[in-house]
Amino acid sequence: FNYNNKRWLIEFWKGQYGICTGAEVGVYASEKTIYNETMDSENVFYDKISPEELLDISIVVRKNAEVIFKRKDKHWWVTGFILGEFSEPDELSVDINITLINEEMRDAFIQGLNYVGYSNEEIKIKDNSVEIFFGKPKTEQPYTNIKLLNYTMQRKNEYLCNVYNDITKQYETYDEKIDAIKEQSPLLYRQIMNIGRWKCIIDLYNVYKLNR
Repeated sequence: FNYNNKRWLIEFWKGQYGICTGAEVGVYASEKTIYNETMDSENVFYDKISPEELLDISIVVRKNAEVIFKRKDKHWWVTGFILGEFSEPDELSVDINITLINEEMRDAFIQGLNYVGYSNEEIKIKDNSVEIFFGKPKTEQPYTNIKLLNYTMQRKNEYLCNVYNDITKQYETYDEKIDAIKEQSPLLYRQIMNIGRWKCIIDLYNVYKLNR
């Protein structure tokens, strides 16, 4: 959507991230304005937003309708991941609430939601905040989203989650769990440590324990 001479992209994800169940909301913008005449965004380069443009974002992630974690922050990227939790993407849903900068930006965002398939009945509005239920994606999915490939990768993810949980089930603290993985499965340990969102996982672990 277009706002303040920029092209904006607010993107939602949920699913299985290797050995983590997770969800994300990301906010990006492009200085290029030559695309403003249409809603199409092919070949637009979206960059990070400025500190003044950060938005209040909250997510409530559910698995089979049960809340598994919540996150809230004023940021450009709000995420959460549970290490060792295995989920099929269609088991997951996310209640997303975003507070836009002003009424003009709110209305432009709603126009973008309408464009990708959200009806006005699916959108809740309070002042400059917009809330939606993210279940089945409305937009076209990546060309790599192939049933056989997805099935194969998910079986690998499920196996690794089972290995993680089998090794760590006797330990209480997070540090103990990671030490056990390091000692008993160096390959899995390296995979965990190479996850780019590692800090988010660490932060979420304590939140997850409180919410269980």
